[in-house]
This record gives sequence, structure tokens and C-alpha cells, in this order.
Amino acid sequence: MALSKRNFISALSEETGYQVGALKEIMDGLSRLVMKQLAEEDKVTIPGVVMMRKKWVAYKPAQKTRNPRTGELVDSPAKPAHWKIICRTPKVLSEFARELKGS
Repeated sequence: MALSKRNFISALSEETGYQVGALKEIMDGLSRLVMKQLAEEDKVTIPGVVMMRKKWVAYKPAQKTRNPRTGELVDSPAKPAHWKIICRTPKVLSEFARELKGS
């Protein structure tokens, strides 16, 4: 089960011994810093946790697509150009996930 922000901060407080209020401020500050950095730069790395980068996705015009289940042609709406945030885990976490999958 995924941890909510509240549960994550509580667990982190138990793990580190820091007060919950201080950890909330740190998490909020981290969120603001990541958003600020992504606005200014193309890439942000939180060492050992995640690497985020933004990617420009071009405009996609409306088109006819096929429903794979019925084979019926369906109208797909146009999609505006936009930024997309792509997240990758560091090698250490990827290897850890592979070990979990194997056990």
C-alpha cells in the first residue's frame, strides 16, 4: 500500500527521530524547490531517490483511431502541446526492485 503524505512523514519521523512539524516543512520545501528547479532547468535529481526531467510533447491533431476490442473507428480529440515530467529511479533502487521481484 502506498503511503499518504501524513503516513510517510510519520514513518520518517520514527525512522530519523526528527519532529513531524519539521519534516512537514522539509517536505513542503523540497516540493517547492523541485517545482522551481523544473521551471528553470530541464532536469532535477534528488540523489539516491529520483531523477526528474521535463520533456516537450508536440501538438497532436485530432484523428481517427481504432478501438482494439471492437475494431470500430473512433474520433480521438486533438491534444495541445505541453510539458511532461518524466521520472526515473537511480540504479540502486532499480536493482533493489529486481531483487524484490526475484524473491
